[in-house]
Amino acid sequence: MTKDETAVNEVRFARALDEYLGNEHKRYNIGTLCEGTLHMVLKYFICPDMAYHEVPIDGYIADVLQGDVITEIQTRDFRNLRDKLEAFLPLYKVNVVYPIAYVKRICKIDKNNGEISKPRKSPKKGRATDILPELFYIKEHLENPNLSVQLCFLEITEYKYDNPKRRGRTVRYDRVPTAYVSQMSVGNGEYSKLLPPELPEEFTAKDFARHSGLCGMNLSSAIKTLCECGAVTRIGKNGRAYVYKIND
Repeated sequence: MTKDETAVNEVRFARALDEYLGNEHKRYNIGTLCEGTLHMVLKYFICPDMAYHEVPIDGYIADVLQGDVITEIQTRDFRNLRDKLEAFLPLYKVNVVYPIAYVKRICKIDKNNGEISKPRKSPKKGRATDILPELFYIKEHLENPNLSVQLCFLEITEYKYDNPKRRGRTVRYDRVPTAYVSQMSVGNGEYSKLLPPELPEEFTAKDFARHSGLCGMNLSSAIKTLCECGAVTRIGKNGRAYVYKIND
């Protein structure tokens, strides 16, 4: 993406923020528990005209429908996408938009008095590999030419409060985007673009973990996804560890 395209998207995103947070939420209000702000702002960013929002299709609701292109904004849990994709992909092109917190700030809400703490910047930066564990849930559709995936890297403020049932744990209340950073799109045959740039051509799961920041089930799901879509191939073992190779 060029600098000019990024600049245009920054302006469009600022307008989307104003459209949703400025007009509907004159000030950010801690009220009913929900997690919809990020989803709604992205919907206005993708398409400012509400006439194209929330369109019924074959018993499902498409987030945005413009011509023959459906945009589905999925902020988490791609398992919820599977049935929709089964219905939409034979008839439409589907673009799945997934936000990634390139910069994240965390605020804590005191539920007793509604006070919000000063934001604390998280040391972790979002990466393209963050989407791979989610893509595992729709891996059977990744080679469909009608499917594309768009990663939106944003600055996000995350609001949390103490979990009343589990001491020392917190519950996410909402995520509020504050700025656009960049985006990238991938489709059939392009999923190798999601690989960490520092990853060697032949690697183990340990190598992938070091360069991606993923671990546990997320790491396993990410590698399975990459194998499923043909971005990498398992070629053997090094001791007890499987060795994978990046495909051309």
